[in-house]
Amino acid sequence: MRTSRSQSATGHTIALARHPTTPSSAVQAIEVEVCRARGTAIQLTYALKGDIAGLLLPVGDSARRSDKLWEHTCFEAFVAGQDDSGDYFEFNFAPSTEWAAYAFAAYRQGMQVLEAARPPRISVSHDASRLSLDAVVDLDYRLDI
Repeated sequence: MRTSRSQSATGHTIALARHPTTPSSAVQAIEVEVCRARGTAIQLTYALKGDIAGLLLPVGDSARRSDKLWEHTCFEAFVAGQDDSGDYFEFNFAPSTEWAAYAFAAYRQGMQVLEAARPPRISVSHDASRLSLDAVVDLDYRLDI
């Protein structure tokens, strides 16, 4: 959910809100910066500010595809298709570096797992008051939805 937006020379920064059904007093602010990367790729840099020790963060030892990340701490991105057909992609990124990628024909309709999706490059860092997740995603997909 967007709450405010600004533009810099490097990209767009959007202030986000946590999901309304999962409140957390540990989270003070969330934002994402969206930038064009090389070719058909985009770079998403998420910043969560707050009491990081007060969050339940998933632990992982390697980046891998995983479903239902939205049931835990994760960041999401929704990317519209290239025309006005209503199709879009959904990407989920967890602090464990697990990820998921889906295609939809329309709002919450025709969901397909993007099996052929190139794995995003994900890096995570945090200290006591800030968690950062950086993901680079290639959007060059050919779909039959």
